[in-house]
Amino acid sequence: MLDHIFIYSEPVKYLKNNLEKFGDIVYINARRINLGLFQYTTDVIWDLAVHDLSIIDYLVGLDIEKVSVFKKKYKEFPNEAIASINLELKSGIVVSVDVSWLSPVKVREMIIGGTKQSVIYDDTKSSQIEVFDAGIVLEKDLTKNELYQYMVQYKYGDTTIPQLPKKQSLNNSVEHFKECIEKNKTPITSKQSIINVIKALEIISKV
Repeated sequence: MLDHIFIYSEPVKYLKNNLEKFGDIVYINARRINLGLFQYTTDVIWDLAVHDLSIIDYLVGLDIEKVSVFKKKYKEFPNEAIASINLELKSGIVVSVDVSWLSPVKVREMIIGGTKQSVIYDDTKSSQIEVFDAGIVLEKDLTKNELYQYMVQYKYGDTTIPQLPKKQSLNNSVEHFKECIEKNKTPITSKQSIINVIKALEIISKV
């Protein structure tokens, strides 16, 4: 079932409100793995990847240019239990989403790499957001000979853990729904956002 409740979480709200601070987004890497539960009515992509795809659509959109998928069933179980999804968006952002029902540990992690800052969103930690002032520095306008000789430089800076409000996703979604009714606003999880994610899932499933 398509579930947008993660979009109303405080960490995802923080990412959306501070996205410009990260610079141009270069890549997004998401891992959502755990041990079971095996589903007979759907596969691991529709069960787990749907959540990260919903978040990614909310943050940067899901206009897919290229897609490749590795997926595999477990023994005689009828549905795929592990999958690695690689997307290139038309914006140039590279996205990878790894999902599995076979992991001995539960991981709910998303890494967003920008030209100014990078951020890790880990739903299993008490500090769910960590912002890293680190990255790669390349000078512009290098000649061909200079490019071969140039040593990549790395920028290491501070790590920031923002203090997020202690509010539940469900409460935030109810408050947002109430505000949309009172002010005649379109909810952030509109019909179009649902269509975007379903289209992405259909493209991925056909590969």
